[in-house]
Amino acid sequence: MNLCENGCGLEATYKQKNGKFVCNSDHRKCPSNRVKYSLPGKMNPMYGKKHSEETKKIIGKKSSEKVYSQETIEKFRSRMMGSGNPMYGKSRSHSFESRQKISESNKGKIISNETRIALSRSLKGRIFTKEWRFKLSEAKKGRKLSETTKEKNRIRMLNGGAAYLNKFIKNPSKPQVKLYELVLSIYSTAILNFPEERLNKSIDIAIPEFMIAIEYDGSYWHQDKDYDSKRQSELEKLGWKFIRFCDYIPKKEELEKSINENVECRSETSM
Repeated sequence: MNLCENGCGLEATYKQKNGKFVCNSDHRKCPSNRVKYSLPGKMNPMYGKKHSEETKKIIGKKSSEKVYSQETIEKFRSRMMGSGNPMYGKSRSHSFESRQKISESNKGKIISNETRIALSRSLKGRIFTKEWRFKLSEAKKGRKLSETTKEKNRIRMLNGGAAYLNKFIKNPSKPQVKLYELVLSIYSTAILNFPEERLNKSIDIAIPEFMIAIEYDGSYWHQDKDYDSKRQSELEKLGWKFIRFCDYIPKKEELEKSINENVECRSETSM
């Protein structure tokens, strides 16, 4: 009787391609290999080893051809939920080395449209409980950004990032919204919180094709007159014409007249 050459002591019933006699066709089921492959870190014989490109293709092809039954999928889901998940109770924040490895492995990867659709579908309908939100806020507390990250964010905000983000502001003042709606009834191309990325500034209401800036100056929010005049002069150097209304909303006729005057003035200078 031939014994398994892995050293487990069982009878050898299978011959591998390399000519080795083992106890099982699946090397993972051999008791000797189970012990070896369960060893941690560098003690594990598979530590640092990687599959060849050919092996990866074979594995990918086999996994793509596999069809799981609905019952198997449900079993897997129930096993991975809550305490069944191997990451349950563990810290979800990766170490600095792990983050670097993940970022390096993700470089150059292109996500297919199918994957994007699958991700969006999996996230739809998810409701974050108050407890989960509280946990997220607590996890963020005390986190400090590195100096390089801070510098990157600062440069991004200076190079048009601030103006870009300003256009997503959804809570402008009520008078500004009223003025915008009035301008919109005259010129449908008017834009609220228009980003002027050349100066990294935003304009309250803009008609871009005529480069006309319309702003509502409330007495509370526009107390720094020096800053306002400096900002206006910088934008005027780029060709913007300003129309300002201080603490009042004009009538439609008055507003239309002011805009048309600036449009005519611009057309005369361009001739």
